Amino acid sequence: MIIIGEKINGSIPSVAKAIADKDADFIRNLAKVQTEAGATYIDVCASVEDSIELETMKWLIDLV
Repeated sequence: MIIIGEKINGSIPSVAKAIADKDADFIRNLAKVQTEAGATYIDVCASVEDSIELETMKWLIDLV
C-alpha cells in the first residue's frame, strides 16, 4: 500500500505560519512524524503567492 502524507500544506493555518516564518524545525518535524507514521511519500504544497511559490517550494523540498 502507498501512503501519502499531506500535512505539509500551506492551506493549514499552522503550516502557513511556519512557511511565512521560515520555521524549518516545524516543517522538518511534520515530515518526520508522517514518515514515522508510515508515509511512503510526502506531498508538499506551499499555497503561497505565485511570486514566491518557486523559491518557497525549493526551500520546502530541501527541508523534507
